[in-house]
Formats: sequence, structure tokens, C-alpha cells
Amino acid sequence: MSTPHVGVAVTHKILHHKLPRLAPLLDGRTAPILSRQRVALGCSSNWAVILNDLTRQADQFESLESFQAALAGARRTKPLFRLRIHDTLLWCEAPDNVATHSGSARRSATGAGATGPSHENPVIWLHESRGTAVAVA
Repeated sequence: MSTPHVGVAVTHKILHHKLPRLAPLLDGRTAPILSRQRVALGCSSNWAVILNDLTRQADQFESLESFQAALAGARRTKPLFRLRIHDTLLWCEAPDNVATHSGSARRSATGAGATGPSHENPVIWLHESRGTAVAVA
């Protein structure tokens, strides 16, 4: 980004707030993951990697979106859009992000130092914490 004192994280958070269905949340922890995937996939940008993920795994994201919409309906909250679900999964994959599972701190992506269940797939872990396991490859 070329605006002084406005980095990638601030830019994406503002864009996401204004256009949640179109703008992903990227920051210093998630952008490097997308950059590695961009090189591996031969994509032109981090946004292209996200588009690739969302289209290649459309059925899995549709299942997650439906599941989350049902939860939101039961709790009378707003459902998450597919892009926000992707943002959440990407954030869980980022190193050094600590999440809570049954009151125990654990590293989300690797299970390193985990005292709770260790899963390589953050989707399984996210849904297990709500009593439902959903596998997304």
C-alpha cells in the first residue's frame, strides 16, 4: 500500500468493514500464508489465491456457510459470509495465533503445545468446539 502510515492490515480492515462480501481481512500474519500459496499455485495476487480457494472448494464452503447460518439463526445473530469464513480459517492457520478450546489454550494450526484435541484441520476444530465436527479438505 502506498499511503503513508496505512498498512495492509488497516487497509483491508476498512475495506472489509465497508464491503464484507468482497474484501478479505489480511494482516501481517495471514498475508504471508497467502503469499506462500500464491507462489505454489502460480496466482497473480493474494486475492487470486482466495478466489482459487473459494471456487475450488465451493461445496465445502457452502456446507460451512449453511452450518453457520443455521447457528446464527438459532442465536439470532448475523450469518457469516463465505469470505469471512475463509478469513477465519486462514487466521487459524497463521503461526502464533492462540485459540481457546474447552478452556485450554492451544496453537490453532499445528496443535503444538496443545492441551486440548490436536487437529491439523482448523475447520474440524472450530466445529468440534460447538459440538459438531465437519471435515473440510
